[in-house]
Amino acid sequence: MRLNKGRIQKDGKSERIFPQDKFCLAEFRAFRLIKMKIFLIGFMGSGKTYWGRKLGEKLGLPFFDLDEQIESSEGKPLTQIFAEEGEEYFRLVEKDT
Repeated sequence: MRLNKGRIQKDGKSERIFPQDKFCLAEFRAFRLIKMKIFLIGFMGSGKTYWGRKLGEKLGLPFFDLDEQIESSEGKPLTQIFAEEGEEYFRLVEKDT
């Protein structure tokens, strides 16, 4: 991949990435971040949600908490899911979310 005056070149093809005539490095960085996904992994209670929110705010990216997504789709809190359905069920739902 190569940059040249607001165009990105990959595999011999050129694609305009900014409508402006002048290329701006900050805009390119933002363009790359928009397409990038960041996953935080770690043990329960290690701060993934806290730091994920902070990172999203700092980079101006949306933050999605997988546990919150599961609670929303299942219509009940994780503690209830674990109590009623068990960890195996939760891991299957987690994998498919």
